[in-house]
Amino acid sequence: LSFQPDEHLEVYVSASENPQHFWIQILGVRSLQLDKLTAEMSRFYNGDTSQEHRVETIIVGDIVAAPYRDYGTWNRARVLGILGSGLVDLYYVDFGDNGELPREHLRSM
Repeated sequence: LSFQPDEHLEVYVSASENPQHFWIQILGVRSLQLDKLTAEMSRFYNGDTSQEHRVETIIVGDIVAAPYRDYGTWNRARVLGILGSGLVDLYYVDFGDNGELPREHLRSM
């Protein structure tokens, strides 16, 4: 991403670890496309056929559909591994957040 020093961009901070490490989304057409994708995924995975798309095998590096915290939305997440607790360690690729969920909450893309 490159822009001029005097150029201003509208952004949304989607996640942050500390003031030096954070994720942004540039507002505009692409953020609207992501909003549409999230809405479509949520409609699909909250539907009656959701159980048909359960993830059977967890493979590190795979992209899965995962519910996002308590927001009731579904997002794309990369499987980082299996934790000692049995939960799946996830990285939400579109927002920068990490999360942990039981395997039965994940769906195939």
